[in-house]
Amino acid sequence: MYSEMKTLVFDKCVLLSINLQKFSVQRKADKSKMETLADKNMVTFGKKLLDSPELKAIEVLDRKIYSYLQWDKGMKSLPFTFKDGIYLIPLSLLMEVEHQLLVFLEMRNNLVTAFLKVYKNQIEEAKTRLADQFRNKDYPSFNEVASRFGMYWEKFILSIPENIKAVSPLLYEEEKQRIANQMQEALKEILVLMRQEAATYMKRLIRKLTPKKDGSYPSLEQDSFEKIKSFLESFQARNICNDKELGVAVEMAKQALKGVKISDLQSNDLLKAEICAEFQKASSIFDSISIGTNTSTNTANPTINQIPDFPFVSEIDIAKQIEDAIDVSEQVATQNIDWAEDLFSFCDAA
Repeated sequence: MYSEMKTLVFDKCVLLSINLQKFSVQRKADKSKMETLADKNMVTFGKKLLDSPELKAIEVLDRKIYSYLQWDKGMKSLPFTFKDGIYLIPLSLLMEVEHQLLVFLEMRNNLVTAFLKVYKNQIEEAKTRLADQFRNKDYPSFNEVASRFGMYWEKFILSIPENIKAVSPLLYEEEKQRIANQMQEALKEILVLMRQEAATYMKRLIRKLTPKKDGSYPSLEQDSFEKIKSFLESFQARNICNDKELGVAVEMAKQALKGVKISDLQSNDLLKAEICAEFQKASSIFDSISIGTNTSTNTANPTINQIPDFPFVSEIDIAKQIEDAIDVSEQVATQNIDWAEDLFSFCDAA
């Protein structure tokens, strides 16, 4: 069972962990210099070391990086619950994700450089604005603050070190069962959430393409339209459960939008009606499959039906399994790549 569960997930996917490090500007303020009627043991006071647009630009980019990797935003990963900063990436999307992370790394390095250029000047500005709350020791040296920034990622799978078997066969078997349980829950979660995601996007576009009582149409935003198309385009790579029924519905919707731009829909009511009808046909397929949390009736995926229930595994146990299973893998610190996107235009747009 362990090897079967492992094969189902990790023959098609890999786990990716990412760590974004930066200099934190939040510190505790000196209570003794604060005037308040409250008991100071009952309150806390904070201060911000710097008011830095350059640091804020790094934070904006970091949010963009996390969004790119999140299954329901960037659509490059799958719904698989471990802990923050760990994502399940289909192997068919791995090189695309790796390239984009290198792009982000280059962008982030440039933003860090921009911050370091103004770091000393911003300390002088903070000295005036913080007044008696300013402390020199809050501010690291130039080299030290530069070392606080980093962007690292690595790829791994869940596995059990074979040397555990020699120490304790019982412990080895217990760990196998725990990972099998995780694989079972992962497949169920992926199956259900992918169906829910598909239903949400299809119904959303149907609403946008259905005229109101007065004959007008709801507003269709560019971002919403692009997300729907992105889901349809990336579905095949993310369909590791081989959900055939959902695949039929998604392909039907994908063909309906093939070559269609949002400007085409905004200016052509006949096209709206045609695409709405196709999406309604695709959406009707959901009437014959389960979209809820019960996957026991899933006839399109008999392997999932055969997965037995195992005892509950806590998040602490899962985290320990992950840490034990991490192999030394390539860690990218700095790599030069060509990218054409203007750095500060990106920051303004973000």
